[in-house]
Amino acid sequence: MGGTVLGSMEEEMDLAFRFALVFGMTLTMVMGGLLGSFLGFHTWLTCQALTTIEFCEKSSTFSRSISYDQGLFENIRAVLGPRVFLWLLPVSPPSGDGLTFFVHGEFKAFPTQDEVHALLSSKPEEDSSAAAPEVTGAKAAAV
Repeated sequence: MGGTVLGSMEEEMDLAFRFALVFGMTLTMVMGGLLGSFLGFHTWLTCQALTTIEFCEKSSTFSRSISYDQGLFENIRAVLGPRVFLWLLPVSPPSGDGLTFFVHGEFKAFPTQDEVHALLSSKPEEDSSAAAPEVTGAKAAAV
């Protein structure tokens, strides 16, 4: 496309064709800049072993206590898969089960589905002294 733009400066051409050329080059430059910055940012996130959510939380007042950083090569292997020769082909499934992660020399696991269900289904004990005061007068009218 660059050769066509250079040729358009030297020879006369239709106004619609010239507009399409300028529009196409402008769109190419804008999209290239956006995609380049997006690629650079996510490459940096991969090297730091961060997700975009962790980056947003870290940039606010919240500081994360668990670091998944295993070094540059291992961080890239965690994202692209264990087989280096298949990195450019999306055919290698990721290693692991998605619930257990390597953190500082040991594996950390999330709670199992049964543990989560037990935590969610258990109800906290109600404290009668902490109940809200009755303001409608319904108890007084019943007496």
